[in-house]
Amino acid sequence: MGATLFSGIDAPEVSAPAIDWLWRAEIDKFPNAVSKHHRPDTPNLGDVSAPDFVEKALQHGRPDIVVFGSPCQSFSVAGKRLG
Repeated sequence: MGATLFSGIDAPEVSAPAIDWLWRAEIDKFPNAVSKHHRPDTPNLGDVSAPDFVEKALQHGRPDIVVFGSPCQSFSVAGKRLG
């Protein structure tokens, strides 16, 4: 069982379909729309910095693996590179 943080458009879920994905955490509107379309049954827990995030996560089960891609806009050549 797995979970994703800063989930984006579900790259981990697409690349590892054999994993039972318990939940995801994403706050950006566009990736959430993509994910909701393709995986409507996977709960999005939203903001990882929310005070109740851990409690919400544990309500959906304890993952064996957590995958994340931290936000990279501040480091990417596509962003302002103000990291």
